[in-house]
Amino acid sequence: MGSHFTLPKGVAPCDGDAALCALLEPIRARYDLPSFAAAIVTIGERADVCTRICAVGYRQRGAAKPAVTVNDRWHIGSNTKAMTATVAARLVERGLLSWDTRVSACFPKFACHAAASSITLRQLLTHQSGLAANLSVAQTARARASQSELRQQRRQLVARLLSSPPSESPGTYSNLGFVVAAAMLEEVANCSFRELLQRELFAPLGVQSAGFGQSNTAGRADQPVGHGADGAPALGAGADNVPLLDPAGRVHLTLADWGRFVGEHMLGRRARSDLLPASTFVFLHGECSDRGSGSGWIPLTREWAGGLALTHSGSNTLNYAVVWMAPERGVAFLVCTNQANEQTAKACDEVVVALLDLWKSNSDEHNDKNNKKQNRTTTTTTPSSEASQPCEINITTGGCLTKDLPLLQPVWIGSLVAIRLITRPSADFVRYP
Repeated sequence: MGSHFTLPKGVAPCDGDAALCALLEPIRARYDLPSFAAAIVTIGERADVCTRICAVGYRQRGAAKPAVTVNDRWHIGSNTKAMTATVAARLVERGLLSWDTRVSACFPKFACHAAASSITLRQLLTHQSGLAANLSVAQTARARASQSELRQQRRQLVARLLSSPPSESPGTYSNLGFVVAAAMLEEVANCSFRELLQRELFAPLGVQSAGFGQSNTAGRADQPVGHGADGAPALGAGADNVPLLDPAGRVHLTLADWGRFVGEHMLGRRARSDLLPASTFVFLHGECSDRGSGSGWIPLTREWAGGLALTHSGSNTLNYAVVWMAPERGVAFLVCTNQANEQTAKACDEVVVALLDLWKSNSDEHNDKNNKKQNRTTTTTTPSSEASQPCEINITTGGCLTKDLPLLQPVWIGSLVAIRLITRPSADFVRYP
């Protein structure tokens, strides 16, 4: 890394929860990342959602100021997909379409190849459509040059995709699938995807910080600036995917607002959400299917989670974000950083493990106090034997080798596709969520 992109020496500035800051700063320094932001989101019987947040480090390399804050807006990449799927569920519950509605039924005037005629909304949102993973270089160039409204751009993309057979096998992680799904939602609701996201999700949850694309103003470090694998800050305009890909991975927002969304999914499974029925949240999370994928979530089994653990990550190759949720425990862990390279996923895994250990320690202490007050012995809800287990991170597999601690999701998750693409030495480099 060149000296121009080095970080100031000494302990980085911290904002927010002191206990979380103490955990994050050593990991940030060890991996030489500009910053970390993290949150522990919990739900309880009285308060709906409680979020502990911290931020450590710098918005931009090579500058001691400004430091990141707990109110900064972070690019969450493909974690946007869970939001798109939640909006789709709202429209399904309203009867505007069904999970088995075919793309061709929403666009009856488009010529449709026989092999593409059976693609459904359900398949698009669970990576079972067979559509390509990403836009081609030519498609991306066309999108960057287009002056058309985004809704019209998506309609044009759908027309091209329907005219030929799917290029991949079902199960291929597809960003295009979510773009096509959003086009279906726009068609049946007769409004833009951004309007739908605001009306159906952000407004009901009280999310006020959300936007699309890079969070900083071009040329300024007024928000976390994304950094490439070489540590170079991407300060210029357009340091993200093309807006056509909004539904697949271009949302930025504060950790508090992301926590509101994730917390709503935990509340929803307990029938405490006004957004959707509990059964629909279960469907979105995908644990009852044989697909290996939910709609923007990957369902796994972890002892520390009390069974089901849900995870996903996102990256535009300049930022990285990951979420782990344990619905049965009522806890979730969110981690963001403003640099993406081959070590970023490993670093974020270490942060998740540290947050998990802290949460379990606090949970055990709380249970011990309650046990003493009640003067009786009960079993704690969190397996305390896990707290002291070391986590060996294997960069080859990108995961934690201790089976009951967090394991990074399978290699076909979108953010890892992006991480592999970081080293592509092309001047026309295309960033994918």
